[in-house]
Amino acid sequence: MKHRWVKAGLTLAGVAAASVALLMVFGAHEPSARGKSASFWVGQLGKPGANQTQARAALAEIGPGLIPFLIEDVRGEEPLGRTVYRAIWTHLPARLQTRLARPRMPDNGWLGKVATALTVPEPPAVPQLITALNDPKIEVRLVAVRAISILGPKAGDAVPALIKACDDPQPEVQMEAVLALDRMGGRRKEAVPALITLLSANPDRASWASARVKEAAVLILGNIGPDAKAALPRLTQLLSDPYPRLRQRSALALWRISQDPSVVSRLAGELAQANDFQSCAFIITSLGEIGSAAKEALPVILEKASQQNIPGDRFALKSLKNVARRAVGKIDRETAEQMVKPDAYVPDLRSGALMDSSTAGDLGLKPGAP
Repeated sequence: MKHRWVKAGLTLAGVAAASVALLMVFGAHEPSARGKSASFWVGQLGKPGANQTQARAALAEIGPGLIPFLIEDVRGEEPLGRTVYRAIWTHLPARLQTRLARPRMPDNGWLGKVATALTVPEPPAVPQLITALNDPKIEVRLVAVRAISILGPKAGDAVPALIKACDDPQPEVQMEAVLALDRMGGRRKEAVPALITLLSANPDRASWASARVKEAAVLILGNIGPDAKAALPRLTQLLSDPYPRLRQRSALALWRISQDPSVVSRLAGELAQANDFQSCAFIITSLGEIGSAAKEALPVILEKASQQNIPGDRFALKSLKNVARRAVGKIDRETAEQMVKPDAYVPDLRSGALMDSSTAGDLGLKPGAP
């Protein structure tokens, strides 16, 4: 009986020793700083209550090894060893857990945090990010283009690579590349030919995804302004596109590029036909941007603001009136003063409240802000 207990004890000791050895091997697999793994510090980025400054400083201390580790981490599926390590670590006594590297837990926002972490090194690792844009793995291309977008003008050397990424086989990467180009400051005008090419239909891609990429391209062309005059013929053609959002955004882009007053009647016609809050808010705000040149659209703006049959709750309807009041104030102050002000609780829609991220982004707003 005694021998049986000794044998069982030796077996348990062997299993424990093997487990600790496994933990030590897989726990020390990645670079670390300040006693924590790179994954731990990446996980702190964007985490409520976390010390963002401390996390960025720790990642910077890791040095040149950070970028290749993160790229490789995104490129591959989670190794079996990491899965085993996490499973064992979570069942260890607290005293032993504190002596070992904390495993990375599942995180739906991981790619976004990695993209932020890729911007930490100084000087920016732009050459490595450009190389990553050619990676066969879509996740790697996505984090690379997002990191470049965060860096903005500091990643100006990536503009040619972003232009090439506008022809990526995946619409998600195309979209991110187009949006990143908008953050490249004065160099974004180099992308005008590529953005015009994107406005040509591609039957090999899903129509919905293709339309959203076109929307983004139209938006950026409008933001570029007069330097995008080469796009005017194609944008004019898109005024007859079957997709309403694309027609509406093309009209606004035409105004931003050429100050063409004929877009006012186009937008007024779109507003008369629109029957949802997002479209109405976008068109009315666009007319407000045009200003006094949009006076002919005042009747349809006032009519739309008074309608009660637009899908949405009472709060959304009052919010649309608020949008209209602000737009009319930019078009004709006298008319605006005659409008009844909405209730005090209606939010300032310049913040993007009640708008989806695409509509808010088109208007330069922050979606969902209070």
